[in-house]
Amino acid sequence: MTKAIDFNSLRSHADEFLQSLEKFKALLTEEEKLLKSNNIEDLTSLLEKKSHLSNKVDKTFKLFNLSHNQKNITLDQLIESKVFSTFSTHLQKQIKKIITIINQCYDLNLSNAMTVQILNNLNEVSLNLLKGQTNNTISSYGSTGEKDTSKTKTSLGKA
Repeated sequence: MTKAIDFNSLRSHADEFLQSLEKFKALLTEEEKLLKSNNIEDLTSLLEKKSHLSNKVDKTFKLFNLSHNQKNITLDQLIESKVFSTFSTHLQKQIKKIITIINQCYDLNLSNAMTVQILNNLNEVSLNLLKGQTNNTISSYGSTGEKDTSKTKTSLGKA
């Protein structure tokens, strides 16, 4: 026997979850700008905020998840469930907006992580060049379409 849904509680938790997601998305957008501007000091302080806000998003998600009484289903599955049609139009729109913002946050976070990885790789290659460690293997495709691995040896010379 499933417990009846408290729609006031569900709406309240959905509001809180949506607000924390919107703040997290804004923070990810700010992180993206800082990564592009190479502003390390502000980026460091932003990472602390990101960690704190990430915990808040997790907490509000758990409260929201408990309030709709549908065990072990994703939000996509929730909107496909029979119980979803019993929600008010406003609540249905809210949940769809939550899903949209979650996807936007995922894309932004993935993009930021890829940017960090690219910057890290660039730094590593630059440091290796400065140290004289130039045994970089470069893979490309030859005229036959096969992967062609060649070792390049470049040097900045002796100073």
